[in-house]
Amino acid sequence: MGLTKDSTENNSLQRPLPLAARMIQRFITNGKFPYIIWPGGSAPMGTIGYVNAGLELKAQIDEGLLPEPDKIYVPMGTMGTAVGLLILLKKVAAINF
Repeated sequence: MGLTKDSTENNSLQRPLPLAARMIQRFITNGKFPYIIWPGGSAPMGTIGYVNAGLELKAQIDEGLLPEPDKIYVPMGTMGTAVGLLILLKKVAAINF
């Protein structure tokens, strides 16, 4: 048993590609060019942007425009969003955010 040359000749297992590479190849084949954020794609400036976003959220809560959230959900990719908001939350935790 096992794979023979005949059984793998047209098989993608012969030269396996990582899932991401296969997806990119499929997009490009269909005329779409994806924007790729490589691992480590977060930058300090972007993280600070989420500190500012958190400050804006706090200001809206303080002005009565929004209720204080019980939870905040963020996407997890390179974690820049989560880190930026965490910096803010730790800084203002003493003032009931």
